[in-house]
Amino acid sequence: MARPLIVMRFDAGRAVGMGHAVRSVALAQALAARGARIAIAANAAGQAVARGAAPGAAWPMRAARTPAALRRAWRGCDALIVDSYALGHGFENACRGWAKRIVSIDDLPTRRHDCDLLLDQTLGRRPSEYRGLVPARAEILAGHRYALLRPIFRETRRRLRRRFRAADRRVLLTLGGGDQSARLEVLLAAAPRTKPPLSITVLGRLRRVARPIAVETVSGDFNVAPRFAAADVAISAAGSTAWEMSCLGLPMVVMPIAENQRDVAASLARRRVAIRVAAGDAAGVWRAALALLADPRGRRAMSARGQAFIDGAGARRAADAILGLIGGER
Repeated sequence: MARPLIVMRFDAGRAVGMGHAVRSVALAQALAARGARIAIAANAAGQAVARGAAPGAAWPMRAARTPAALRRAWRGCDALIVDSYALGHGFENACRGWAKRIVSIDDLPTRRHDCDLLLDQTLGRRPSEYRGLVPARAEILAGHRYALLRPIFRETRRRLRRRFRAADRRVLLTLGGGDQSARLEVLLAAAPRTKPPLSITVLGRLRRVARPIAVETVSGDFNVAPRFAAADVAISAAGSTAWEMSCLGLPMVVMPIAENQRDVAASLARRRVAIRVAAGDAAGVWRAALALLADPRGRRAMSARGQAFIDGAGARRAADAILGLIGGER
């Protein structure tokens, strides 16, 4: 059987962040590992994310963002996978015929899709929530079992040996892609001065302003798994990064900064995989982080719950379902 061609359609950038691109790349890696041919249809920022998140992958990439552009770039495909808030039923319907099967990735059951399979990795999501929003024949993969993580996280997890000590001081701070510099600066301005001092690493861009503490800043690095493995506590938004941290057993303080993160943050807190703090409560974030650092036993338990919760195999499960849909090899 010929290797199926799967086209991944997503974008990235300051306005939309990097989450769509990173999780699409994770799914692409799982599909490629099972023999599929991958092609990327994305804007320049999305292509840059794909190159950074999947180093060494020789996938053809085109800035084909419309149905007409897709048809010009490729004569057809076995499956089109669409991950974009800006693209829904109309876009997908216009790709019918050119794409034999259409897969939609979403995380809010609020808009219609013309798809054969819908994937929503949101914690607690139920297939019934998409009733009436997708064709009756469409297969729906819903819930955290389908969390789309790159293989580096499962590989790092196998080697990971965490220690939980009262002297731990390493805090990792990240609020996801896009321009989060203003929120990051507010959090850093509220960071406590402790003895011994906290060791703070920030993933993201910062403005060049004076701040009361020294921090290490990392921008544009997609090899974050070792950094998650090295940290003792994370302060994070409640986006897809939370799945990555859970997989590596990193205790978290999460603050939802987008509408689609509120339910995720609440569910993580209910399962005691993270501590939830309201967005904007910088002082509360640091109180929670310090409380976690001071409680090694509690962190150990939270770490174990996180690893049991996200096993890192979600992309493989989704890839198997997609290849089954298009008749590819499993």
